[in-house]
Amino acid sequence: MKNKSSGRPWFPLLLCLGSLLAIWLVVLPWLSNQSAALHWSAFLDSRGVNPNAKFFTDQEAGFVNSRRVMQQANENPRAFWEPVSGRRDGADN
Repeated sequence: MKNKSSGRPWFPLLLCLGSLLAIWLVVLPWLSNQSAALHWSAFLDSRGVNPNAKFFTDQEAGFVNSRRVMQQANENPRAFWEPVSGRRDGADN
């Protein structure tokens, strides 16, 4: 006698994968074409922000700020690496 539930252990997995695919291929593209998303994208573009950048330093502002911090660190390295109070824990008592 064959067990009818032998093919069912895969059903929840297939249901989850199908749901994820539907969200990824249908819902997310639909949401990206809505007016709120388009306005937000235009706002970011007007500010020079690349929404596809993965890291802050992928932005032009990130490069500018990174260069400025490195320049300041080179000019005065003690300002970045030693506590102002002279104590190791940094507490001001």
